[in-house]
Amino acid sequence: MGVPGVALMVCPRCNLSYPETVSRCGCGYDFKLRRVAHPGSREVDLPGSDESSRKESRPVPITLWIFSAGGSALLAAAWGLLEFPSESNQLGPLIAVFFAPVGAILGLLAWGVSRIFRIPASAQWWTLPATCAAVSLWALYSVMPPPVARGYAIDAEVQSCEPAEQAADAAIHAWEERMARSNWHGMDRVPVRVFRPASWS
Repeated sequence: MGVPGVALMVCPRCNLSYPETVSRCGCGYDFKLRRVAHPGSREVDLPGSDESSRKESRPVPITLWIFSAGGSALLAAAWGLLEFPSESNQLGPLIAVFFAPVGAILGLLAWGVSRIFRIPASAQWWTLPATCAAVSLWALYSVMPPPVARGYAIDAEVQSCEPAEQAADAAIHAWEERMARSNWHGMDRVPVRVFRPASWS
């Protein structure tokens, strides 16, 4: 538990918190030298003495969580809208800007989880790209257009087939009977003459 009004430092080796007045952690890490000092006078440099290891010894800043997750959501949504356009989307790729704040919030939540569960700094640098990948997949899935029916497949078998001129007489006769039974909405019946092509005779 922290002391009110006292700033705390987190040991990158054991992830324990100490006030700024403490110069050395119980595990041997020296906060001023940024290295492990053994109980003897002999000091041993951490592998983090170089720049890359120093980076892994520091926790991921909150701003990096927010901008990385927000930017990943924005780019993934924009790419998805360009590659998979939807007929119902009238704004096009511009709608991707709405995914940036949501991604930033998810990045903020990931930072809070890392602080609550005291995830080591080295593990945070591996968790950050995994979080960005998950946010990108979520944004890409969200902009995918829903399935649309483009047609229907009929599973049928043709039993027989005949030319149209052979069925023309029966079709015209059935049509004339339907016309004879119709009252034409109260209007006088008008005789209808059907002309058959000469090739059908």
